[in-house]
Amino acid sequence: MIFYLILGLFLVIAGYALLHWYVRADPKDVLYLIKWGGAIIILLLFAWLALSGKLAFAFGTLPVLFIWFQRFRTVFQIVKGVRRFFGKTQQSPKRSGQNMTREEALSILGLEEGASKAEIKAAYHRVIKEAHPDHGGSDDWAATVNRAKDVLLND
Repeated sequence: MIFYLILGLFLVIAGYALLHWYVRADPKDVLYLIKWGGAIIILLLFAWLALSGKLAFAFGTLPVLFIWFQRFRTVFQIVKGVRRFFGKTQQSPKRSGQNMTREEALSILGLEEGASKAEIKAAYHRVIKEAHPDHGGSDDWAATVNRAKDVLLND
């Protein structure tokens, strides 16, 4: 009985620590952890099935799982298409002219003052991936991102 109490307490503390890290972590680090953690869990599951003699049963369930994965993939593609259709993208602020200050350009690309040309180019490529009209963005926002890059690189 005491074992389960200690195990439960450990799981609560570990869950709290994981959530605390998750709230403060960079999204790239979270994605990295999910990818590698998932791969490790799949490998451990595969090893456990092989050692317990149930590997043949697992391979027998793969066709069923494949069908479900295809259904989820279809749903995700439909959602992505609906988002593109309704233009769920970040819109650019309306401007009366083409003048953009350096501070506005830095804000659009998510940079701080003193950014190098390499940092500006990297930020531009990161932002334009989402802003490009071929990937669900709007023409106005892509033009604004391009203008921000030009303002920063031409200074």
